[in-house]
Amino acid sequence: TIIDRPSDVGLAIDGARQRKSADTTPSPASPIPNHSFSEVLSGRNFWLSALGMTALVAVLTTVLANLSLFATDLGVTRERAAVLISIFALIGLFASPVIGRLCDVFEIRWLFSAMLLFCLVATMVIIAADSYQHLIIATCLVAVAGGGLTPFWSALIGQLYPIELYARAMGSMALVTGAAGAAAPFLAGWTFDISGSYRLLFQTLIALMVIALAAIPLIQAKAPSLRN
Repeated sequence: TIIDRPSDVGLAIDGARQRKSADTTPSPASPIPNHSFSEVLSGRNFWLSALGMTALVAVLTTVLANLSLFATDLGVTRERAAVLISIFALIGLFASPVIGRLCDVFEIRWLFSAMLLFCLVATMVIIAADSYQHLIIATCLVAVAGGGLTPFWSALIGQLYPIELYARAMGSMALVTGAAGAAAPFLAGWTFDISGSYRLLFQTLIALMVIALAAIPLIQAKAPSLRN
């Protein structure tokens, strides 16, 4: 007789002996409820979080797409402008695991506020920048938010929604933030073409981030699992 399952000889997966139960009849699996997108889209958590994430993504894509142009407009050489991209990538690389760890330690709304504040200060520095050093400071601040965006976003959705709605909430928010991320660099170029400055767009982003910061206290903690 070939026995190829640990349970056939009273063993658990780790090798421990299983206790015999009087009732060996397997319990029927609980039916998985059918949830709709309205459970995600009808809650204020989604729209308040999407507002902040939209602001973050818009700032990150705008800065990253135009960072070298910001530098050359100040008279910086292309070689030194390219260094800013390298600084962004290097800091973002190390920021990702650090932000991920902080998401496990601190309340997620505090991290949300910190990410927005980093981008807010960076945007204000870019507006007032008159030297290469100012752009380095702004790049470092944005890089921290950019590198930590993915772990933070994942933790944010996990804190706000039960596991049954996780993928649905993430996908729905990605649709909103993706549209913002695609539109922001285009609007930056268009604004520069008609006004000769990025100031108007950055002022709009600053206002959006201030509103998002004010809305963070209204975000509620995660609901319990819908299967409980």
